[in-house]
Amino acid sequence: MSAKKKKGRRTGREGTVWQERLRRLLPEYGHRNWIVVADAAYPKQSASGIETVCTGQEPLAVLKRVLQEIAGAPHVRAVVMLDAELDYVAEKDAPGAGTEGLPNRWTAKRLC
Repeated sequence: MSAKKKKGRRTGREGTVWQERLRRLLPEYGHRNWIVVADAAYPKQSASGIETVCTGQEPLAVLKRVLQEIAGAPHVRAVVMLDAELDYVAEKDAPGAGTEGLPNRWTAKRLC
């Protein structure tokens, strides 16, 4: 899921389309499937089998919703990975960029 914001007018339905899609597809996912929640700086991927879904919502809100859905699925688990460069970003400069916004049950791994 990409939490990139779309420009222009939004309808209430746009905010739920990605959630409905996640609920529908999650039972099909297994240990080799990835769900990436990224901000607008994440480059569009073009390899086959990769789908980018723009949610039009804030990344932290999307991440929390995705984690809730995964927590309710008995066959998969979440591994949260954060870019190591976030250690150098002050919370006041980018609210939610650190692990402070994650629910307590989730631990985050830092990527190199």
